[in-house]
Amino acid sequence: MKYIIVGNQRIREKSIAGFAYKHRVALSLLALVVVIVVGMVVASELAEATTSNEKTQVEQVVKVDRKVAEKSEKQLYSVPLDEDLQLYIIDLCNDYNVEPELVFAVIGQESNYNSEAIGDNGKSFGLMQVQKKFHETRMTKVGVADLLNPYDNVAVGIDILAECLNEGKGLEWALHCYNGWVEYADYMQATGQVSDYTESVLMLYGEFKGE
Repeated sequence: MKYIIVGNQRIREKSIAGFAYKHRVALSLLALVVVIVVGMVVASELAEATTSNEKTQVEQVVKVDRKVAEKSEKQLYSVPLDEDLQLYIIDLCNDYNVEPELVFAVIGQESNYNSEAIGDNGKSFGLMQVQKKFHETRMTKVGVADLLNPYDNVAVGIDILAECLNEGKGLEWALHCYNGWVEYADYMQATGQVSDYTESVLMLYGEFKGE
């Protein structure tokens, strides 16, 4: 006859007490296994979460570093326009294949970098002195509405300048065109004249190119 020793007592293995004891031991072992397994799962999930968070943090740092690197690659100009606006202008110039130095020169001549400038007796607005009555359709095309918003203004102004340059009649013609449109530019070219406006823009353009 087999017995189980429990404390100072001997319990017959096949008795009810022996069966109950063995059952409790089995349940205890099962509970221990469950606790270990759950602990391993939780530890694994925590490790994955930590790794995921660390990965996210690294990705965010990389994105910031990439943005900083991109900004440092683009030359900013010594003009009283904030960095974000300058970068926006440079990006637009890349899209239109227009030199940013020329755009900054036009802005300098047109408004002296004052985004709230209003000229021509209230007809011309903003950095590039755009006249809404002549370019309302263009404004719709490029998706802007407020010519005193510097971002909206340069979007229209660069579109106008690019159109003038794309005529292929030379830089002086394009600047006369921007200032007075096609008929005026043709007249100035035909008579061999260069306006004070165009000479001033060309001077500023040369200075930016030399920076």
